[in-house]
Amino acid sequence: MKTSVDRANIRPFTRQEWIDSGKKENEPCPTTMELVVRGVRQGIKTGERPDFNVLFCEMTEENERNNQVAEGLELKTGQGRRLLKLAHENIQLADRKQQDYGPNNILYSGELGIIVRCQDKLCRLKHLIEKNGDVQNESIEDSYRDLANYALIGILLRRGDWEDKERE
Repeated sequence: MKTSVDRANIRPFTRQEWIDSGKKENEPCPTTMELVVRGVRQGIKTGERPDFNVLFCEMTEENERNNQVAEGLELKTGQGRRLLKLAHENIQLADRKQQDYGPNNILYSGELGIIVRCQDKLCRLKHLIEKNGDVQNESIEDSYRDLANYALIGILLRRGDWEDKERE
């Protein structure tokens, strides 16, 4: 998919510049903080200094793709668009985990296994919140993401759509 990002002269938009450029007021704009957070995560992952110009282009292109999907789904609110962005991030996370683990651990225990995983995650989440997130190995956001993905997996199991289709 080709986008209209000008990679030659890149800097983060201000909110008003985003709106003035013809974007709808409720369309998400890549913020400087999002750019820095993504850059830090990439630096930690690769051990290299991130290229923030490239990251900004990627984020802008990602927002454009999300906006196209949002329009196709006829999403009317900023909340709907932000939820769509989170859903995309969660789907990517679930896909990475499936590449690591495969589907059989879910198939083995079925819906009851999902309930147990959710219960474990809820107990961990309660503990994290009580400690104000002051732990080393899992963030509160990670726990919420896992719960959301377990719920989606549970729906697929219920519908009979979760199977070992690794060869697809």
